Amino acid sequence: MKDLVKIYARPKLNAPNMLASWPGISNVSVIAATYLKRKLDFKKLAEVEAFHFFDPIGVVVENSVVEAPQFPRSEFYYWKNKGEGSDIILFIGEDQPASKGYELA
Repeated sequence: MKDLVKIYARPKLNAPNMLASWPGISNVSVIAATYLKRKLDFKKLAEVEAFHFFDPIGVVVENSVVEAPQFPRSEFYYWKNKGEGSDIILFIGEDQPASKGYELA
């Protein structure tokens, strides 16, 4: 499991709260999470290697060459509160795995 997560930063966070977002009904949570990420200038924290949780569902052929399958991104971001309150960890997943969902969570 160690190789399944790429860590980009190791910030010292103050009692962080975590918000998790996956697509669902009208993508409301993903839209809200993406808005927060942009508005509050979240920094990238880590990324989950999706190939373990998702199966390829097709291939792309470009100029007679089969391209590597593209997997949905599952990324963590962080935001440091400038005041005394808690920091935030934000998870944005582009898709929910059909199986192994509990492992990803």
